[in-house]
Amino acid sequence: AYSHAMIIIGILAACCTLACFFGTKERSHPLIVKDENDTLFSKIKIIAKTRTLRSFYIFFALTQAAFTFKGSSAIYYAKYYLAQNDAYLTGLLSAFSIAGIVAPIVSMWLIRKKVFNKLAMLRVATLGAAITAVPILIVPPEHYLLSSLFLILSTFFGELGIVVYWALPADCADMCQLKFNKKMAGVLGAVALFSQKFAMSLVGAGIGLILTFVSYQPGAAITPAVASGILAITAALPIACHVISYYFLNQYDLDEAAVRKIHLELAGLYAQAEQAN
Repeated sequence: AYSHAMIIIGILAACCTLACFFGTKERSHPLIVKDENDTLFSKIKIIAKTRTLRSFYIFFALTQAAFTFKGSSAIYYAKYYLAQNDAYLTGLLSAFSIAGIVAPIVSMWLIRKKVFNKLAMLRVATLGAAITAVPILIVPPEHYLLSSLFLILSTFFGELGIVVYWALPADCADMCQLKFNKKMAGVLGAVALFSQKFAMSLVGAGIGLILTFVSYQPGAAITPAVASGILAITAALPIACHVISYYFLNQYDLDEAAVRKIHLELAGLYAQAEQAN
């Protein structure tokens, strides 16, 4: 059934992607004359050497790593560390899903009400996710409801930034068009997706290695080493990822004022192009 479902989803996804491609038409006059040096490699070099872009992708990858640690470790945390049954695990995972739905709605409302701008919302999300994960390391497993609440809160805070993550590559693309005279929207979006999947794959492998190192055995009583390993992948490593990612977020300098300035300069260039045509 899984293979059949994946085939159907794959066909639908391919059809949607092709429909998007063939149904899209460029309506603005290009400002950039394509040259022979405008290659994928040249654009990757720009990403690597530009602090703004480099900082965003490191921040994004670390944030996705934290999400993956928390999401993938929930089953071990609830079933073995907290010693709860499958019904409790189902409830915890459902709470994760609800947090993932509610948080972007709250985030968009706060941004629209100008309580936070995009970068401030990301800072709140990153620090909040790190801080609310700290009690997980301290609260004993007997207080499983309290521990679970902090895990859900950490997930909620992390998800507050999800609507902003995917908006930033568009700002980066405008900066690249103005600063480097290159159209890079597609490359920047693709690298964002690659950094997400790369981080998730490393974390998936890392969780397996950590559990193997602490001699985790499914269904067996947990030892202090296994408990420490589960806490590491549930809270300690996500906290580390969030804290380091916060540092790189502060290196990202495309704030609201900078983006407005870029948009104004591009609008002027587009106006000149329209007059020339």
